[in-house]
Amino acid sequence: MEKSGTIMADLRTRRTDISIQNAFVSLVLKKGFKNVTVIDIATEAMINRQTFYKHYQDKYQLAEKMMTDFTDKYDQLLKKRIELTQQHQDFMVIQSMFTQEINQTLRTHSQLIRALKVIQFDHISLDQSLKRVIAANLPLIMGHQPSKFEMALLTALILGIFDYVIAGQKLPEPEEVKAAIHDMLTLLGQ
Repeated sequence: MEKSGTIMADLRTRRTDISIQNAFVSLVLKKGFKNVTVIDIATEAMINRQTFYKHYQDKYQLAEKMMTDFTDKYDQLLKKRIELTQQHQDFMVIQSMFTQEINQTLRTHSQLIRALKVIQFDHISLDQSLKRVIAANLPLIMGHQPSKFEMALLTALILGIFDYVIAGQKLPEPEEVKAAIHDMLTLLGQ
């Protein structure tokens, strides 16, 4: 009986946490991060302030946890991609699997990502967190340490693709990426 009670308490805690996070995302998208208060979050989540404070210290801790959770998910996706590469899987199979999974992740979490992208405080932002994840994984994906220029260019490309998908589009096809790179080289006079 005690185990059942613990499971129910865990489920209630998880459900409340989801409600707080959903309320936070909705409010940030409506009002902007600076204008959201703990009272707003509690009201939107249909909980009292004390319940909010049982979960989080303040809205900054909530935002930081949500950023960390999302970047951890993205890091896991990249690590899965690296693992498939190290298993010498066919490139097209890897790309197909990875593209579907990343597209699904970005589309499923598009509201969350849109909300997190507008939040910036101290030295914390979603883009900075994603840049750290990309920098840690890119050498393993590429099989060599990219130059500073490559790292800057590829990071900007990946973050640009995030923005593109979040704006309601799908991941670009490889041909679209190739055409964009060709156009960029043309623009640079190459």
